[in-house]
Amino acid sequence: MINTAYMNNHHKGGYSTQKLKDISQATTQSLGISKNYKIDATQMQTLVKNLSQNKHFDTIDFTKTLENAYKVFSNLMQFSKNELPLGFEMDKNSFEILKIYDKAQDLENNFLSDVNSYQGNKVIINLKDLNLKDQSFMNFARVILNQFGGGYLIEGQSNIGGKLMGFDKNMDKNQIQDLNNFIKNNSFIANGSMEKLMEALDLFSSNLSIEEFKQKWLNLTINLEPSNKTIEQIVREDLKAKEEQKPRTPIQSESQNKETYKDDSKMNELVKKLL
Repeated sequence: MINTAYMNNHHKGGYSTQKLKDISQATTQSLGISKNYKIDATQMQTLVKNLSQNKHFDTIDFTKTLENAYKVFSNLMQFSKNELPLGFEMDKNSFEILKIYDKAQDLENNFLSDVNSYQGNKVIINLKDLNLKDQSFMNFARVILNQFGGGYLIEGQSNIGGKLMGFDKNMDKNQIQDLNNFIKNNSFIANGSMEKLMEALDLFSSNLSIEEFKQKWLNLTINLEPSNKTIEQIVREDLKAKEEQKPRTPIQSESQNKETYKDDSKMNELVKKLL
């Protein structure tokens, strides 16, 4: 397992360019995939970088993740040998392709239904935007780059946010639904407190057990009154209060009146946590 914080550092992560090429070649050969579909070193580095920035996992097994991607690609080729489909449905544990979508409306209807419900082992992958750019299977790197974005092919330890999204292969449909219902039934906007809000958001990137997470989440709501404030209101009020506490000169005052707080580090930090 590689910590996501170090995956894009060769010295700490242990993945040199040659190592990445060796992994790609070995995986391709073991699955019987043509060398025409190999990933070059530059594309490999991009994959590692993208994985290192995934906020739903604490640790990622790159070799197994790449093998999962090749499995999906290999299975997808069995269904559609000439060009990429608009989308497909697969078993997220075995990576078996269950259905191909060639009509945009069928894909849209089923994809929206899948997003709004928890399908257990079944997941629908939307390739519509990728398909419009390049339908060729030769561009394998683009296919798996697109797939890694969803998290279903990633092998590793998911954090609470990943579990909520259904990326933990050890959780069944009912467990995922239960965790999401818990958040929904115990939601709050921290009663206007920026500190409480940031603490709540930090819990989503934690690697706590589900029971530990629930307990810490409930502890945040103790003695809090319901609030009608939005997250944006809380952030802006917090920034305004801090600005009012700063000593100002006439020049500073004029300058501050022109600011909209768009570049404030606090706002940027919050936005990063929400994405």
